[in-house]
Amino acid sequence: MIAFILCVCGLTSATKDNAPTFESIFSQLQKNGRIWVHRRSFEGDGMRCIFNEKLLLKGEDYIFNKWHKSGEKMVKNVAHGKIYKVQGEKNWKSAMNVTTIPQGLIKTYILQFWDSRQQCGVLTSDDEAGKKQCELHSLAQVGRPFEKCLKRYRNQCKDETYIEYIINNVNCN
Repeated sequence: MIAFILCVCGLTSATKDNAPTFESIFSQLQKNGRIWVHRRSFEGDGMRCIFNEKLLLKGEDYIFNKWHKSGEKMVKNVAHGKIYKVQGEKNWKSAMNVTTIPQGLIKTYILQFWDSRQQCGVLTSDDEAGKKQCELHSLAQVGRPFEKCLKRYRNQCKDETYIEYIINNVNCN
């Protein structure tokens, strides 16, 4: 029943072409709900327990904690996301400028794909040199097959030279 409600909520807030948005995904999360990073094409060696924890979603503003495990210690950075839309090659896409506090670093993420059944999706961003970076996110902590998401993830960075890092999200307390 809960999965059905989440699916319906995810479909109600979308761009004009019915593509899911950051708002529709984040609105599904309760306060302190988590979105886990399962794969990424950069800085992945030894990375563990990477997730974002929702604090507040108000309109286009999203406040969250960015977590990762360093050694045996969990590390937290507060971040602010400003959600908006950008024109993609074929349609509008949901985008978010994320500022990490207190560093003040700004990074733009674009939601390329979200599968409401598997509750996973693909985000892209650019590094400082303009090289595309890809991430596979999910509402599930432990990785599942994510067939559609994995295919879309690999298609997003297929033209780039990169290593596919699989993130270990086990024992993240």
